[in-house]
Amino acid sequence: MEPTNKTKVSEEENLSQDEYQRLKNEHTRLEEKMYKLEELKYPSESEESQIGHLKKQKLSLKEKMAKIQL
Repeated sequence: MEPTNKTKVSEEENLSQDEYQRLKNEHTRLEEKMYKLEELKYPSESEESQIGHLKKQKLSLKEKMAKIQL
């Protein structure tokens, strides 16, 4: 028996929601890591670079999350 269009759409929505939640969890993890580094009074060049990299990763995840919500 072949799935109906309604079933396919429902499965796609579930996958989208799962992916959205995974991206959100990863975004939160990166945010926590970034905040810990930003709390440093005198971050090293490496730590400053890491903060910039984390910000870029967070933005990328945020954009992916926005696409899923469309």
